[in-house]
Amino acid sequence: MSNIDYIINLCHDIHAQGKKPSVALIRNQASKSLPIPEVIKALQNWKANPSQTKKVISEPDTPATSANTLEERVEYLEQALQKVIQELERLKNSN
Repeated sequence: MSNIDYIINLCHDIHAQGKKPSVALIRNQASKSLPIPEVIKALQNWKANPSQTKKVISEPDTPATSANTLEERVEYLEQALQKVIQELERLKNSN
């Protein structure tokens, strides 16, 4: 899945939460680092056609350890933890 498809999927997820997708929300909820120009481009694409269907292709849950440095793995884990914390907060607030 390309970064653009991934970002558009994030836009769908954010919109489903009742929020308006923005560059900040997208980068905050992303499980990987995303270049701002790609985020802006994908956000513009989504805004032009928010009813387009979400891509069902998913990325692997964990990075390939042989190709990644320790720093990349730590960054990935920190981002994954942040997403878990956000989901937990969302669940707490919905009750």
